[in-house]
Amino acid sequence: MLGRLFGRKKEKPATRQADFPWSNLTEAGACNLAFGDLVNHATGFYFIEGRGPHAESTLAALGAIAGMAARVALFERIASGERSPEGLNTATLDDGRQFTFGDPLNLLLTQADPSIHSLGLWPVAAGATLQAGVAEHELPDLGEQFAIVTRRLGTPDEGWPDTPEGNRPAASTHDILARVWPIAKTILTQSYHDKPGPLGPAPLRLWPAITTIAVSPILGRTAAVLDPRIGLAIVMQSAIYASKLDPAALETGS
Repeated sequence: MLGRLFGRKKEKPATRQADFPWSNLTEAGACNLAFGDLVNHATGFYFIEGRGPHAESTLAALGAIAGMAARVALFERIASGERSPEGLNTATLDDGRQFTFGDPLNLLLTQADPSIHSLGLWPVAAGATLQAGVAEHELPDLGEQFAIVTRRLGTPDEGWPDTPEGNRPAASTHDILARVWPIAKTILTQSYHDKPGPLGPAPLRLWPAITTIAVSPILGRTAAVLDPRIGLAIVMQSAIYASKLDPAALETGS
């Protein structure tokens, strides 16, 4: 059963452009465009005709995008020699599928990284949840979000956030990501087929910063129809799962 839907009313982003962590960079203009386009497109990721955007699926999509952005940015830095692969390891399931684990990846989701101007998904998403009226002691346990994702690997619940039945996204995180990641890449690179972005692509190293902050206004907007604690859990579990996936697996369907 699908959960509730949220309205299409446009709201001001939770973060002003002057406060963006990339605001003093030469690429700030391209990052601003990518951020704005991602937020504006988000409500169309899972739109039910005649009703509106589906809140749980939209949050799962944005969380998954943030998780994959963290992964590809990290591996790009490793490939360039800027970062060491130390601390990363690969787990192979019985069916041969592989998932990446390790602190270098987890920390991109749980705390700020000034070297890539990222505020961290958990600080941003939890902050938006607090702004929605949730008390700090009521926030979901961060460690448990990772544990849930790991426990569900290789089971029928793999890739599904642990939510009440009425608050499930429309599809698993894998399937959601396969649908929205190509859209997100087009937005981040500003490579629209009809007219490329006037300021060029947002640098790959800044994708985690952009996709992380894009979660905040949507979490705030969905709080009117969805318990913000459930929304936060959906975002984090979707991001954690997506960060462990090889992008190539999305293309092969594995």
